[in-house]
Amino acid sequence: MGKNKKRIFIITVLAFFCILILSGCNRKQVENKKIDESQLKKFSFKQFSENFNLTIIGEGAEINEKDIKVNSPSFYIKGETDIIEIKTGKEGTAEITIQPENKQIQNVVFTGNIKITQTDKVSGKIIMEAECGKLTYNDMAKEMIMEISPIIKRENNLFSGEKIYYFLEKNTLQIKGNVNVKIIPEK
Repeated sequence: MGKNKKRIFIITVLAFFCILILSGCNRKQVENKKIDESQLKKFSFKQFSENFNLTIIGEGAEINEKDIKVNSPSFYIKGETDIIEIKTGKEGTAEITIQPENKQIQNVVFTGNIKITQTDKVSGKIIMEAECGKLTYNDMAKEMIMEISPIIKRENNLFSGEKIYYFLEKNTLQIKGNVNVKIIPEK
């Protein structure tokens, strides 16, 4: 009887393993899905420098080796005395080019219905409002280049042209092509 019990036990164990192996063959293999990290639903990037802090946020972003494309971007440039806010709304985009050697923003190109507001940090007073269809921010030169029907309003004064250059550190404008300026003297 001892030999029969051993045989039955061995046959039972072998049958059990065969059932496990055979049932495993019919299972569907689960696909290893990688998360596509090149597309993000929410995006935020901050850069700090001596005179300016930059923040860009967006509803989504696509990232590749050379640049970042942000959907519905809002961009903030915080200087010592003022804050510049650039928004495009839902339809707009921003393409950020990063310097490979130091991982800092080189430039940002906005497209869409762009609204720019410059506000005094202390008083909260609006210094400047602007609109355009394309805006290029160059971090090295600390300048914004407004194109596609750019208009700037500073208090009651209006400025327009084909291209408007705004130099942040000097707080000066340069207007090129079909220049139109309306200056209302202060009372």
